[in-house]
Amino acid sequence: MFHWLAFKGSASEVNSIVNSIVNSITNSSRTRHELSKRLGISAAALVFGVAGLASAQAPTQRPGEPLALRPPEATAGQVAGQSQGLAATADIRPTLFQLMQRNQAQVVGALAVETSLIRPLYVAARALPDRPLFVIRNTLGTYQLTVEGNQVLALIQDAASRGLQTEDYWNARLTELHKFAVVGELPANDALEMELSLAQGLVRLASHAAHGRVDPKLVDDETDLTRRPFREYETLAAGLQRGQLQAALDELEPKHLAYRRLRDLLKSLREAPAARFRALDSREVIRPGVTHRVLPQIRQRLADLGYGSGSPAELTSNVYDPALVAIVQDFQTRHKLEPDGVIGPRAFAALNTPLAQRIQQVRVNMERWRWMPNSLAPRHVFVNTAHQELAAIEGDREVLRMKTVNGRVLRRTPTLIDRFTDVRLNPYWSAPASIAAKDLVPKFATNLREAQELGIRVFDLRGQEVDPTRVNWRQFSIQHLPFYFRQDPGPHNSLGQVKFNLTNSRAIYLHDTPHREDFPKTVRQFSSGCIRLEDPLRFALYLLRDQPEWTPERIQQFWAKPLENPDFKIDLREQVPVYIGFFTVEVPVEGGLNRVKFAPDSYGQDGRILQLMQPLNVNAGGQSEF
Repeated sequence: MFHWLAFKGSASEVNSIVNSIVNSITNSSRTRHELSKRLGISAAALVFGVAGLASAQAPTQRPGEPLALRPPEATAGQVAGQSQGLAATADIRPTLFQLMQRNQAQVVGALAVETSLIRPLYVAARALPDRPLFVIRNTLGTYQLTVEGNQVLALIQDAASRGLQTEDYWNARLTELHKFAVVGELPANDALEMELSLAQGLVRLASHAAHGRVDPKLVDDETDLTRRPFREYETLAAGLQRGQLQAALDELEPKHLAYRRLRDLLKSLREAPAARFRALDSREVIRPGVTHRVLPQIRQRLADLGYGSGSPAELTSNVYDPALVAIVQDFQTRHKLEPDGVIGPRAFAALNTPLAQRIQQVRVNMERWRWMPNSLAPRHVFVNTAHQELAAIEGDREVLRMKTVNGRVLRRTPTLIDRFTDVRLNPYWSAPASIAAKDLVPKFATNLREAQELGIRVFDLRGQEVDPTRVNWRQFSIQHLPFYFRQDPGPHNSLGQVKFNLTNSRAIYLHDTPHREDFPKTVRQFSSGCIRLEDPLRFALYLLRDQPEWTPERIQQFWAKPLENPDFKIDLREQVPVYIGFFTVEVPVEGGLNRVKFAPDSYGQDGRILQLMQPLNVNAGGQSEF
């Protein structure tokens, strides 16, 4: 009698056991399947059957013991004596139902089954205990795929269109089984393995498409975002029942317009001819006004990317004329390069970015959108720290956009979802302990007069002001700093004239700045984590638009006398949500899939996400990443 093995352990342990025993029996998949056809069982079942012979005569099955796949009406002696008849008469339904009653990991053939993750699908589809979902028994007594099984297979094979990888849900073993399923010759034991593989592959694919493949905390340890558990089984079940599984999976993906644009861009890039991205000769620097042999190729590359008209007269010109300079400057701006019109190493690097690299960039940014709530608030603010820009969004319409200054690499702005609570006019700036220790204590130690001119005052932990001239500043460190520092309102205040408070515990907020010289710069990552705004008055009026008493004139009156109206708080009637994230690819509304905006991976997060998106080991079911 041959047994299925119920095993609780890691996927790697299972895989090691399966491979070592299978390899000791036979060295070729062809031989294994010859055994499968003759005995009516899978090679993996044969392996586990050998291991279970010692307990084959057990009259009852105890919790955790191997599961026997047999016809419910047959006796143990009949099954043991008719191995050829097992595939012809065995019904997988009792074993499938029995598997679904267990919560621990199960091994079926070469598959590690996470029962707790797939059982809700069978419950939602009302498939227990009557029927499998993805395989069906035919008149020969063997099994083949159902219509739904073929739909799941097609979705798994098309995972790349969603920025995911077929390898996470399929493997060579299942490809081998599929050959038998196509001709309706899948033995019962293999049919059960195929059934569970498709169920697990579907749920895993749906979970990754809806909520992401990677845990955001492994990318940004300061984020509050977590990968949400998959609970949308009813949507999958409804898709199965209507025969519209692809539509159900589409429904589970993020609803954001930005995500849909990225998916369209991914499709466009995957269909693009590789020759369109062939490397250009980049050995020289090309300046406006010169004639150069490579300019026709540059013109063609820019036209392919959506820049310029691409007329025959333009494409053949080797003169770097003013019209082409303007096009190059637009390209440079959208790729976070200095828009000087000079085609040098950085411009050539952007023009020569390989197609495969652009596809990976788009996949990474689709993943980031899956971490966000499925639908964003109808009215919200979005801050992209990769492009250093803020946008106010209402529906699918952008009503405001401005430049920002964000955290530098070593003090990066975290990914957050938050809301604005109040506006502070003429704010005090209370320095966080880390900034006080790293920046202010050295300043007081070396240039006390400058610190006082900036309006920075010192208080002890009881709130009593301290005379900084009577303190030996060289004796303090971040571990021992019995003071806090506060800067008065005024022209030198680090927060400028207005602060926009959020609720997070990391002291991240938006504010004005006296350093207006930073906004014309291409790269604007200079802060200690908070976000500085290019046009704070305009943004204040946007947040206060349903509080008409706060006119521009009234706000400016407060600003004119900062010490008379310090830290004046205006509670917001509508606490507008804000989403802060590091997105290196943006597809703007204007220009569609052309003129896409790409930013460098300055925080090193694209590479980290790609590393974490490497395919799972699914030879023995894989390790769950739900």
